[in-house]
Amino acid sequence: MYNKKLFILLVTIVLSSPSLFNNLKAQVFQSENENWSVEVKYIEPGTINIYSSASEESKVIGHYYYLDKVLVISSDDEYVKFGWAKVIYPNEGFLLEKDLLSGEEKIALDKRFKNKPDEFSSTQNWTPHIIQCDKEYSFIKSGNDFNKKNVGIIKEGDEVLAITNDGVQNKEWIKIYYPQKGFVFSNELALIQSNHLLGIGISYGFINIPYEKNLENYKNPMGFFIEYSKTNWDFNFRLGYNKSQSNLKEYILKTDIFYLHIQYSFLRLFNNHLRFYALTGGGYWNSKFQFTKYPALTDYFPEEKDNGFGYYLGGGIEYSLSGFFIGVQYSFFGTEEAVFGPDAEPGEFTNQYKLFIGSNQVEFDLGYRFEF
Repeated sequence: MYNKKLFILLVTIVLSSPSLFNNLKAQVFQSENENWSVEVKYIEPGTINIYSSASEESKVIGHYYYLDKVLVISSDDEYVKFGWAKVIYPNEGFLLEKDLLSGEEKIALDKRFKNKPDEFSSTQNWTPHIIQCDKEYSFIKSGNDFNKKNVGIIKEGDEVLAITNDGVQNKEWIKIYYPQKGFVFSNELALIQSNHLLGIGISYGFINIPYEKNLENYKNPMGFFIEYSKTNWDFNFRLGYNKSQSNLKEYILKTDIFYLHIQYSFLRLFNNHLRFYALTGGGYWNSKFQFTKYPALTDYFPEEKDNGFGYYLGGGIEYSLSGFFIGVQYSFFGTEEAVFGPDAEPGEFTNQYKLFIGSNQVEFDLGYRFEF
């Protein structure tokens, strides 16, 4: 019963996470090492002018239309007149802030009028990418060729803004829009962003085969875990706990395990949504062993305890989407023998048992990863 209640509680916590509403947040992309950021916004009126400077008296250099998607930049090094916004994509110029909708306002408008998100433009399928230079320095070229003119230079750790509709992987040259327009050779950029990943989840062992052959009525263990990784790592560190129970004749064995796993993802498919991994790690176990056939005699058969350390080996497969992940994992937990009860004194009887408390387990994992 406690297993069922714990499962329902943890599933409720995961599914009710505020991260479910990430799509309602402002679409802001913040540079970590520089003092600028960009935000996706949308045009509110039917048609608005694009001005060459922050003044309605300046030259009109183009137009935007109802619900066009634009990219607004904010920089501590560049002053923009109050009430105005600088747009750098798709067409560069200045707009009145009152004519722009935030991401949350756009979603509310779509719901109100039952709009399809991109029905007003065929050019909205683009995404900004803030990418870091990972070489000592790199030249910004006027075109996608080494023979083109140098128009700028970036140093290791500097960040640039790219805008694409098909990602930045598998490209020889990356077109950048800020801090200067041009092209940068892709091998000189850290194309895989290094954001932090913090995960929470629950586990349910639907197959459990004890290493100790005499154990029976083995209850499926349940537990929970937290984990840490980064978006450009192939390693996950998972810290968790599970609880299990089994019987040996008239005795009951209860075991709590605290563990640390290191998972290595050796294969990723379907745009990294599906991963295969191997795991290794260790665990601290704490077991309780007691005679229960005659409850009235438990004073004569006290609860015996033992604890120690063990090791984990295994692997799994996992599918993730929009932060949520679901997976199946096999693991073997190996330990030395646990000793329950004191050694026999000369001429005396002891009810001592020696058992292996490890097991082969196949578990179902469910959780969510926060990216920041």
